[in-house]
Amino acid sequence: MIPVVLALVDKIIPAIVTTGDSQAKREGNDLLFMCCSRECARLLKDALQEEKELFDEIRTLGLSADTPP
Repeated sequence: MIPVVLALVDKIIPAIVTTGDSQAKREGNDLLFMCCSRECARLLKDALQEEKELFDEIRTLGLSADTPP
């Protein structure tokens, strides 16, 4: 298990890393998350999408943690 930091909502969510020979990996899933309900899963999916969009925007701008302000 690894911690996944969701910076926009200030949370750390544990994730299960799939193994190279697992069915989940063959289906294109690198991480698995446990959720208590469908609503929780929807909220997590939305938060992950927002984080991905932020990282995509940062990458497009050419910024990184090593880039001076």
